Amino acid sequence: MLGLDKLRVTIVAGLLTVLTACGGGGGGSDAEAPDGNLYVTFEYPQQIHQFSLFDTVSIAPKLDGIGNGRAHFQPHAGVSLPPGVVLNESTGVLEGHAGAAGFFSVSVDLQVEGYEGSLTSATYLNVTSDLSLSYSGGVVMTDRVNSPITQRQPTITGLQVGDTVSNFRLASAGRLPPGVTLDAQTGVVSGTPTATGIYSSFVAVTVTRGGRPATVLTPSYLYFNIGK
Repeated sequence: MLGLDKLRVTIVAGLLTVLTACGGGGGGSDAEAPDGNLYVTFEYPQQIHQFSLFDTVSIAPKLDGIGNGRAHFQPHAGVSLPPGVVLNESTGVLEGHAGAAGFFSVSVDLQVEGYEGSLTSATYLNVTSDLSLSYSGGVVMTDRVNSPITQRQPTITGLQVGDTVSNFRLASAGRLPPGVTLDAQTGVVSGTPTATGIYSSFVAVTVTRGGRPATVLTPSYLYFNIGK
C-alpha cells in the first residue's frame, strides 16, 4: 500500500484500468481527471513474442494515463523471469537475451507512487533453440550395485564456432545414485553405485555465445535402475 492513501485500483479486463478515488485529493499527476481518478492503459503489445536462443529481448509496455506519476514495475508474486531477461523497474521494459528454450508466461505489476494498489499485465515468450544435449547409451541406465557403470558421454549438437561450454549440472531436484557423479567440466557421468534404487535427473549445461550465456537441458531425464 502506498503512502498518500489517495486512489484505489480496479482492474477492467486487465488492460484499460480505472483508478478510482477513495480518499482525500490534492496534488497528483497531470493525468488526473476532474473527479480525481486516473484512467490508465497498461499492457504488453502482442501476446506471444517469438525468439531464438541468444536473441536480444526488448519488450516495452504500452502505458498511458499516469502523467508525471512515478511508475514502479515488478514481477507479479510467484513469477520468475525467463533466464537472461530482466525487468526495468522504472520503464517496465523486459530486456536482455533469450537464455533458455521454452514457453514462458510473464506477469508484471505496476504501481504508481502516491497511489494504492497495483495493475497487472501479462505477456508470453516462446524461445526456440537449435542446440541439443544428449547422452550416449540412451535414457535408461540399468546397472548393478557395487559395479562400475559404463561412462556416459554428453553430445551437444548445434554449436557454432566460438561457443563455449561450461557447468554441467543436475537440473532441479534430480539425483544420481550414490557413488555416481557428473563431471561439471566434461559432463561425463561415471562411478560405482553403492545403493540400489531408482534415480533420475535432467542434465543442464551452460553454452555461451557472444558473451551471452544460455541453459540447455536434456530433452528427457537420465534414468538409473540400480539392482543387486
